[in-house]
Amino acid sequence: MRYPPGMWIRALSAALLLLAGAAVAQAKPDERPSPADTRFTELERELRRTWEAARQQAGNDPQRIDRVQREHGARLVRAWRDYLARFPDGPRTFEAKNFLLQGYVFAREEKPASALLDDMERDARTATRIAMVASGRYFLHRDTRAARAVIERFVTRTKSRREQAEALLAMRSFVDGTPREAEAARLKIAHRVLRDYADTPAGARAKRLVRAAGLRPGHAPIALDRFRDTAGRALRLDELRGRVVVLHFWVSRSPASLASLELLDRLMDGDDDPVVIAVNCDTDRTAFALATANLRGKSWRHYFDGRGERNRVAAEYGIEHLPQALVIGRDGRLAATGHAGENAIGAIKAALAAPRDGESR
Repeated sequence: MRYPPGMWIRALSAALLLLAGAAVAQAKPDERPSPADTRFTELERELRRTWEAARQQAGNDPQRIDRVQREHGARLVRAWRDYLARFPDGPRTFEAKNFLLQGYVFAREEKPASALLDDMERDARTATRIAMVASGRYFLHRDTRAARAVIERFVTRTKSRREQAEALLAMRSFVDGTPREAEAARLKIAHRVLRDYADTPAGARAKRLVRAAGLRPGHAPIALDRFRDTAGRALRLDELRGRVVVLHFWVSRSPASLASLELLDRLMDGDDDPVVIAVNCDTDRTAFALATANLRGKSWRHYFDGRGERNRVAAEYGIEHLPQALVIGRDGRLAATGHAGENAIGAIKAALAAPRDGESR
């Protein structure tokens, strides 16, 4: 697996922000935040705003981006070292170390980053945290084997079957090879979790992943009758037979996702436009509303459940990479899977051009 210059740093940054956000969400609303909590939140917001402003000023110039990343890395290191010195045993210690790690990576300080990862691995007691350590190890060394080794060590030492299963599913992010080889490796891990941990929540997700992996053009789609769109209508795919249907999975703040929405919206300008069921995999309803406010196509249907990466419809289809579209032909069967962007538009146009039942070319 290879990333374009700078992409791996952006991916690590996003992952770290997501974990920190999850930690904030776990705080009980009726509890008064501690000084450590308060300072953590203030510092995270302040540094995020600083980074966004600096990144915007850098534009697309690779040299300026590199300089901004290094400068921001040094800023992160100073800030989070100071935080950890003030609150060494605070409730956000692990999350603070994550941001310190981000600083080391941005600043290209490999030795202290590696030492910090060793420390974090010893402290990690949950699958969520060990997955972050594995991500850090991968982004630091570009080595999927090192990342998988972190998870395997965790599975060996932890006694919780639930955490073992969750960690193993997280290992699916650290495979390489050709797309077909990577897909086979991910499926093998899902089968392992299903075989050994079928009674856990991760086992249930692995079952859905195995089922979704069998979806191919010509197969019937997975029914979504029990889910309702934002207008309260059941997502009955069988009622849409005779129309081309697009299941589009996306997130609100992803440039690629927003671009795909625009492409799909432009496609809805004819009498025979597709029905697009847009499944938003975010937790922020405001961001979702802003991203969809200017869509003009008349055949949009939206699904939002606020569960983020645990989105129920995405889970049914085993969706792990966003944006992604599945196209259902007029015959009610899958016409294309796993597409995004212009490739998705091409697949949709092909489905629209296909003869209807009883028609011939």
